[in-house]
Amino acid sequence: MEFLGYDYAYPGALYYSSIYHELSVVNELCIDNKLNGFKLNKYGLFNTYDELLKFMEMRENLKVKYPYTFELGDFVVYKVWRYIKNKKM
Repeated sequence: MEFLGYDYAYPGALYYSSIYHELSVVNELCIDNKLNGFKLNKYGLFNTYDELLKFMEMRENLKVKYPYTFELGDFVVYKVWRYIKNKKM
């Protein structure tokens, strides 16, 4: 198994990645507020849980100030892995 990163999304069949759909908005608002933007890895995910927590906290703070900018709902944290099948030699 290969760890790809952390995502923050709706659970189940309605999968909606908050990171994928809202990161550019969060980064733009962070820049406007003179805060550092968030960066993702090559898979479009956060490398560490701490980075994800900072994104979640910033998103919640910005959601209060800009309520119509962000999706509402019960998002969950996904720890994303990729299965790599062992090859027989």
